[in-house]
Amino acid sequence: LVFLGVATKEGGKIPGYNAVSRLNFDLKKYAEEKGLFVMVSREDKDLETIVRFVKGISERTKTVLMKIDKKTYLSPFIGLFGLVVIFLAYLSRRFVATATLVLLLPFYSHAGETLGYFYYLIGSYERSAVEFLKEKTPKNLYNAGLSYYRAGEYDRAQSLLKQVNTEDWELKKKVLYTLALTYLAKKNYAEAGRIAEELAGMYPQDGRVRKLYHFTNMVLNMDRKEEREKTVVKIKERRSKQPKTSPSQIGGKNPW
Repeated sequence: LVFLGVATKEGGKIPGYNAVSRLNFDLKKYAEEKGLFVMVSREDKDLETIVRFVKGISERTKTVLMKIDKKTYLSPFIGLFGLVVIFLAYLSRRFVATATLVLLLPFYSHAGETLGYFYYLIGSYERSAVEFLKEKTPKNLYNAGLSYYRAGEYDRAQSLLKQVNTEDWELKKKVLYTLALTYLAKKNYAEAGRIAEELAGMYPQDGRVRKLYHFTNMVLNMDRKEEREKTVVKIKERRSKQPKTSPSQIGGKNPW
């Protein structure tokens, strides 16, 4: 094991990030016991030390490493089995979607919602959103917004999610969570962070909400750049001295 130290014990601020880099002395001690620890330097001393260390590896170790087979032969049955599994997974998804459609089609009042779920299951997200919007209940508006988000149409998704008006706290959580994801996808980290903070206040015990909150905070901190200090330099223009005697007074000795 070779460890290359790129920090000091006191540490220093990383430019552009809200973080401090310090040398990990536990790793330093471990490296000195098990391998090599080298501090980075402006010259090539650190690289030379590492090269000497690598060249000093025993011949016995290199012999063992050279015995590792470069090729691994797999049975064709394993490859065939993998293809069968992939094919069955493909069919099962369609089978579940078709079975859901057949079972729920008798409920005509929810036909649009049923088709919406069917198209969502097979990955046709835009058609799924169209079906959900045939009956604009709060739940269907959310489902349509989620479908548009999965289709990559973030503006449409945001427009629908903002229309959801519900007293159902579970549905409200899903709406805000998906809305934050759309802002993240559009790289509007400030708005995503605001929604994540609101969610964390409403649902502090929810694991997914906490992950979203910490992630947006991390992205925001990475996106912030340190303000550079402006240095004002005053340039004093040096004016040429006016001659005390005019050219007309000099006469024949006029240098011009």
